[in-house]
Amino acid sequence: MKIKKILLTLTLVFSILFTTTSSYAIFDIEKKTKSSVVGDFDSGALFIMENIDEPLPIASISKLMTYFVLKDNIASGKLKMEDEVEISKTAASTEGSSLDLFPGDKMKIKDLVDGLMVVSGNDAAVAIAEAVAGSEKEFVNLMNEKAKELSLTNSTFINASGLTDSSGEANKMSSKDIFEMARALIQKYPEVLEFSKIRVLEQPFRKFKRESTIPLVGEVEGVDGLKTGYTDEAGYCLVSTMKTKKGNTDFRIISVLMGAKTKEERNQYMKDLLDFVKKNIETKKILDASSYIKRIKTNKSKLGYVDIVAAKDVERISLKNISYELEASYSKIKLPIKKGEKFGELKIKNSEEVIDTVDLVAKEDYQKASIFTRLVRFVPSIFKTLEIILP
Repeated sequence: MKIKKILLTLTLVFSILFTTTSSYAIFDIEKKTKSSVVGDFDSGALFIMENIDEPLPIASISKLMTYFVLKDNIASGKLKMEDEVEISKTAASTEGSSLDLFPGDKMKIKDLVDGLMVVSGNDAAVAIAEAVAGSEKEFVNLMNEKAKELSLTNSTFINASGLTDSSGEANKMSSKDIFEMARALIQKYPEVLEFSKIRVLEQPFRKFKRESTIPLVGEVEGVDGLKTGYTDEAGYCLVSTMKTKKGNTDFRIISVLMGAKTKEERNQYMKDLLDFVKKNIETKKILDASSYIKRIKTNKSKLGYVDIVAAKDVERISLKNISYELEASYSKIKLPIKKGEKFGELKIKNSEEVIDTVDLVAKEDYQKASIFTRLVRFVPSIFKTLEIILP
């Protein structure tokens, strides 16, 4: 069907307190970090965006993907949390943050997962990779396959831990991809949030005790996850998620911050981001179906026109400042038309992002005009044409 595009720029005017392009002026975060993004968990809507598509080193944020792949394998029945594995020399010798594993140790996968998520053990990451795929190299293939499955187009993994290798290569993701990965992970395996409740990891059977690396839990109301990352190349990175409420509406926010210079600055910037969103978030009616009517004049219709209406209201979580545009496309008019018959689509856009698509339908039944009616309507147009040709 040939589609005739008609662009409607209908800027919805709301109370403007801030704008997404200038909100950073509050704390100049774009000058202090390499990338940041904040968005809504339910809809995937992004509120604050700064350099969100550049692949950057992610350090131990990689372990979210390691956990994701492991959980998929457990869900498919290939492994169980109670399975016991023997720690290899390769896993035990992994540098950096550690679960203090030794070659020959016998560990249940569930205990390795605690070490992976609570204290960010690099040795635990390698041990899990070997348990799932036989080797870390094969496990990395699974990580990259999972990235493709999730449509993470700016993500590449070379190991399970997030360490930078001897050649200077590292796992890389864009902040937008991290947001999407974290969102998909919480949707599919919400138990990932349980790790943040463990503020001190204790494994008495091996006399291990260490504090959690997950910050802001218990410090910022509603924060219940998720993961840190640090290497010299990545700087200080953090993925946080927070539950908050406005009126009777519950929200979950996911926020990603990459490349802060210090741990203290990273934590403070994240607090600023979450606080800003918490103060400015709201449920907004973007499209009111009862008031959206587009009248298309046509001599072919008995009434001389066809009224097109939106099929539904659109509400979404938004910031107070954000405006939206409506872009409508209509199919060629073919009468008769029944009430509710789809006649086109309405795209709702925030900048270049299409946040929803709504069917456009006929407001009522429309019949063909008679030949006589069409002729009567056509005659005046002839005279107007003659006036132009013969003034």
